[in-house]
Amino acid sequence: PEEHKQDVVVAVYEHKPLRGPNSVAVKSTGEIFFTDGGPFGSTGLHNPAGSVFMISGGIAGQILRPISLEQLAYPSGIALDPSGTILYVTEMMTNRILRYTQMTEGVWHGSVLYQLSGRVGPSCIAVDKQGSLYVGHFESRQHTDEGRVLIISPQGELTSTISTQGPEI
Repeated sequence: PEEHKQDVVVAVYEHKPLRGPNSVAVKSTGEIFFTDGGPFGSTGLHNPAGSVFMISGGIAGQILRPISLEQLAYPSGIALDPSGTILYVTEMMTNRILRYTQMTEGVWHGSVLYQLSGRVGPSCIAVDKQGSLYVGHFESRQHTDEGRVLIISPQGELTSTISTQGPEI
């Protein structure tokens, strides 16, 4: 069987080590997007120092750019819309979903798409071919037995909720 080799793609930005990537999304053109919130609890309301980065240029001439630098309270999940021009990020400790829109090549503008309440916050996200978001809404087992996956339209409207066993999604 063929061995799988792991290589470090990036480890520092402006001479500072990354906190610890959590999730990754890859655009069809090869750009890589990732959240950098560190271990659970290392960034949060007490220390909103998490980031979202983009790697472009391929392995040979890669360029690491921040989309949001050291200002997020535990960015966790990340996903691209079908067009690749909208990036969604779950900011777990502020209980919200952020939307970054690419206005021109390499320029991203951020806004809050959806503000949740209750539970700890959104931990993960996926986007289907129609642009609907599927968001895991994390909660501690101490508080509930039921998990929730929210379905949110691209316009930021809650359209449905799926109940699951186990709240720590």
